[in-house]
Amino acid sequence: MDKNKVILINPSLSYYDEANTSVTYPLSALMIYGTMLNKAGYEFVFIDGNRYTTQETIIRTLRNIDESVIYVGFSVMTCQVPWTYEVVKAIKSYNKNIKIVLGGFHPSLYPQQTIGCEYIDVIAINEFTQMFMLLTEVLENGDDLQKVPSIIFRRGNRIIKTQLGEKDDIRKIPFIDFDLFDINYYKANNLLSSMVGLAQQNVSTGFILTGIGCAYKCNFCYNAILKRRYRFRKAEEIVDRIECLQKKYGLKYFQMMDEDFFINKKRVLEFIELIKERNITIYFRLWGRADHFNENYLDVALVKKLREVGMKNVVMGAESGVDRTLKSLNKGTTVADNENAIKILSNAGVIPRASFMVGLPEEEEEDILETFRFALRLKKKYKTFDPEILAFVPYPGSPLFDKAVKEYGLRTPQSFEEWASVDYPNKKHTGAMFFNAQDKPWIKDIVSFDRRLSYFYLFKQIESRIESQDRARFIYRLFKGIISIRFDLGFFYFPFELAVKNIVRSIMLRRCA
Repeated sequence: MDKNKVILINPSLSYYDEANTSVTYPLSALMIYGTMLNKAGYEFVFIDGNRYTTQETIIRTLRNIDESVIYVGFSVMTCQVPWTYEVVKAIKSYNKNIKIVLGGFHPSLYPQQTIGCEYIDVIAINEFTQMFMLLTEVLENGDDLQKVPSIIFRRGNRIIKTQLGEKDDIRKIPFIDFDLFDINYYKANNLLSSMVGLAQQNVSTGFILTGIGCAYKCNFCYNAILKRRYRFRKAEEIVDRIECLQKKYGLKYFQMMDEDFFINKKRVLEFIELIKERNITIYFRLWGRADHFNENYLDVALVKKLREVGMKNVVMGAESGVDRTLKSLNKGTTVADNENAIKILSNAGVIPRASFMVGLPEEEEEDILETFRFALRLKKKYKTFDPEILAFVPYPGSPLFDKAVKEYGLRTPQSFEEWASVDYPNKKHTGAMFFNAQDKPWIKDIVSFDRRLSYFYLFKQIESRIESQDRARFIYRLFKGIISIRFDLGFFYFPFELAVKNIVRSIMLRRCA
C-alpha cells in the first residue's frame, strides 16, 4: 500500500482527562499544514483534541492508522506536553513503526529534551511552513532526512540536527481551506464571540492570519527568543479574504491573527477605506500595543472610524502597573501609555482587553499589589475594560529565565517525560510547573500570591453578573466593596468570601448533577 496519509492532531488545552467545552479554533499552523497537504493531493486526517477526552482522541487516532500513514504530527505548547505525551505513547505502543513529528513552541524552546523522548522521531524547529512539504515528501519516500532544514531527528542511537532553513514568507503561506475542518462547529458559540456578547446573537466567528512575528524585543516573549521578525499581509488581501469567508461561510466576527495590527498606520487607513468602499458589515478583534493610542498616532477620532467599520475589541499586553517593571521587561511602554490606551478605546466605544503579569523575579510585593490596584481602578472607571492578570511564565532563552535559574535556583524539568509528569490523584500536571506559584522560589508568600489572584477573578465575576441580579444585588455589591478594600489595604487574611464562593459553587454543581 502506498503511503499517502498524514494525521495531524491538535493537542487539548484541558489539563484534565475531559473534553474542553469552550469552542476555540485549532492552532492555525496545523490548519495551514492541512490546507497544504490537501492541495498537494495527500489524504489528510485532522483530530482536534479539544473536542474529545484523551482516550477518545487516542481511539480516533488508532482507527486511522494503517500502512498508508506517513506520519502523525502535533504542534505543541508547553501546557500541552502532558496530554501530548499520553497520546504519542499510546500511538507507539499500538505501532512502533509510526513516525511521530512534533513542532511548535515547546519543541523549539527545548529541542534536545524533546527529541530525547523515545516516542518522538522528528521535531521541527521554529517557523517551518517553508520546509513542511519537503519533510512530508522525504518521509513519504523514505529519503534522507538530512535534506530537510530546521529539524532534529533520531537515526539509531544518534541525534542529528540539520541547518536552520528559511523563515516563513507570509506571501507564500496559503489562506486556510476551512472546508477541510468542521467550520460549522467552530464558527458557532465560539469563545471569542461569547467574550464580547456576540455569541448570544448567533454571530459566526472566524479568523484570518494577517501578520506573523513581532517587531519588538520584550525580554520575556517567545517572539524575541526565537527571533521571529514581523511580517504582514496587505490591507487588500485581508479585505478580499473577509469577503470570501463571509460569502462562503457566513462569518461575521473575525479575529485578525497579528501581534500588532496597528504597527503600519497606512495599512490601517487602507483597511478602513476598503471596508467602507465595499460596504462590508463585520465585527473584528485586533491585537496591538498600548503606546499606539495617542493624539499623534491612533487618536479617538481614528479609533471611532475603526469602530464604525466593525472594530469590537482590542487586546494589548499591558504587563504591569509599575513603570520600573515595564522598563525591566524592555517593554518600551509606560503605565501612562496603558491608561491612555484604555481611556481612548473606552471613549471611542471599543472594548479594551489588557493582560498583566505578576510574580516576576525581583518584583516587590508592593509592585504586585500596585498592578492589581491599577487594573481594578481602571475596571471601576471604564466598565467595558477587561483586565486579565496571570502568573508570570519564564520562557527558556529569555533573560528573565536565566536570572530565575542562576539567582533564584529555579529548577526546570530535564526531559520531555518530566514536563509530562502528572499527579493524577490531585489532577495536577506538574509538567506545567511554571503556572504555579509554588514552583517559583522567588515568590516569598505563596498563599497571599494565589489568594490575590483568586480575589481578582472573584471581583471580575461579580462585575459581570451584578446588573443581572435582583435579589442578590446587595450581596454582590457588598462583596465587591470588601474585595476593593482588601486590595487597597493589602489584607488577604480570613478569606471568607472565597469560602462562600466555593460553597455556592458546590451547591450549584449538585443541582446540575
